[in-house]
Amino acid sequence: MATKAVANRVALVDRCELCGASAPATFSGRTRHLRKEHPAYARGLLLRILAPVVFLGGVVGLQAAGAPTWTVLGAAAASAGVAIAGLWIARAAKAGSDAKLTLWELFREGGYGFALIAGLFALMLILASR
Repeated sequence: MATKAVANRVALVDRCELCGASAPATFSGRTRHLRKEHPAYARGLLLRILAPVVFLGGVVGLQAAGAPTWTVLGAAAASAGVAIAGLWIARAAKAGSDAKLTLWELFREGGYGFALIAGLFALMLILASR
């Protein structure tokens, strides 16, 4: 039985969506390929991942300092800026360096959701403090 399970094991390989190269189907394999072959795209992706952390860090820092609740909008703007920068960098790396990107295209591809969620959260905090 054990030999049958070993014989049925297949090495999983994925294809990179950016360049089509084969990469191991593991998180570390995909990450290694992304950082080595597509560093600009990886930086943009990292910024997009860190944007909510920037927002939460800003909210916690502002609340710990005793700042007025409306200053959370500054944390929302900072995190939205990080998210938009990440979208812009990742999109430029994916499309090529000579692609013209507009802010409207970036929002249409996913920036609306983050900007609206951060703005609605800040609005709820402001309304809850009254």
